[in-house]
Amino acid sequence: MNAPLIWIILPIIISLLLLFFRKSFYLVCLLQTAFCFLILLSAAAARFKPLETSSFFVYKISPEMNILGRSLIITTGLKTSLGLFYGALGFWSAGLFLFKKKSNIVPLGLAFIGLLVAALAVEPFLYSALILEIAVIISVPMITKATASSIKGVSRYLIYFTIGMPFVLLAGWYLAGGEITPVNDEQLVQAALLLGLGFVFWLAVFPFQSWVPLLMDESEPIEGIFVLTILPTAVIVLLLKYLNGFAWLRGYDTVFQALRLFGLIMVIMGSIWFSLQNKLRKAIGYLILVSSGIMILSVSINSSAGYIISTYFILLRIICFFIVSWILDTMEKQLGVLKVESLNGFFLKAPLVAMVFFISLFSLIGMPLTAGFPVMQSLLSEFSVYEPRINISIIISLSLLSFTIIRWMFISLPHGDDTKPIKLDLPLNTFLISCIIGLIIIGFFPNLIYPHISKIVNDLQYLVK
Repeated sequence: MNAPLIWIILPIIISLLLLFFRKSFYLVCLLQTAFCFLILLSAAAARFKPLETSSFFVYKISPEMNILGRSLIITTGLKTSLGLFYGALGFWSAGLFLFKKKSNIVPLGLAFIGLLVAALAVEPFLYSALILEIAVIISVPMITKATASSIKGVSRYLIYFTIGMPFVLLAGWYLAGGEITPVNDEQLVQAALLLGLGFVFWLAVFPFQSWVPLLMDESEPIEGIFVLTILPTAVIVLLLKYLNGFAWLRGYDTVFQALRLFGLIMVIMGSIWFSLQNKLRKAIGYLILVSSGIMILSVSINSSAGYIISTYFILLRIICFFIVSWILDTMEKQLGVLKVESLNGFFLKAPLVAMVFFISLFSLIGMPLTAGFPVMQSLLSEFSVYEPRINISIIISLSLLSFTIIRWMFISLPHGDDTKPIKLDLPLNTFLISCIIGLIIIGFFPNLIYPHISKIVNDLQYLVK
């Protein structure tokens, strides 16, 4: 068996085939959900090394596939990443099926995830920027509403990613020469500058962040949050691969200082804009920027612990933003366009929905007794050793986010007698209860979950020593 064929090529082919049966949406949705979980199970059971004695079913699989002189290589770490990506798509697809909601995630999501995995698997990884651009193009129909009055956010999203691609390609071309002959200081500065510009566009660092809240405002919460959660995660994993692949780059201290600056700007500016927003969709867009900034800050520590902590945030943001996307969609069905004032009496109208919503938000910012607290505490502990001053900015930003969410909670308390309860069906109630249980388990028993996620960086032998 060939891993890239099963986990990259086959999902893209199936996605294209399912397009022909788009009219039978719920059947296609069910098939996509089943296929995603089959990939997840196959990745869990697959072994690249000779089979060892095990009480569980395992099988041997070839990790490499050659196409047109280029290689697609699935490593152990990438197997964990693709498991998270396909697992996320599987849960999003299952939600669409259970709650009877039509979306372009079915079946384009399979092609989108397949291309992201291909971008992380291609060797030489100089070509990853080209494949990532194709994934971005595939995602545009997913996040574009046919009835949208404006597509400024989608247009900027496509434009900024397209502008970032040649910068990353040029940087890779510069650095690739260092594998044969040493890179001089001038080349290194130019390559680092080009690579930095490319990732600034890709990660929506200030002042190129405006498309994120605009995209959230123009697209449906389900599609918008899905793309904005998965795509930046893949970009950060790709950044780790670049740092691991080029010795001249990871030995250049200015690169990590720039990453620290970018992450800090995203966290500080994102928290300020979050606190000033009146529309919930845009506020969640800025919260996504904050979570991406925290991941970049973790990478900027340039230590094994920092890289491992950054992988913990991957699982946390997927789970929490998945919950938030469905709650926003549910709230909009009941209340219309969501503004902060719309939360008036939310705890009385739908107490279970309100509880899960605020627990998810607090988990994302690492409040104590939530699923995000162990991860945030680990990050602050690392910065207290390497860069104690950064902790002050992070704590102030997180405090601003906390006060804003607490203000929303006070608005959500009953005011007056006009708060009529919102009726929720059994699948939604079951879903919400499962979310609460999941967050509690992760929060109280982090060692059961997070160590398995850290396998993402196991193959980055030059970063994780």
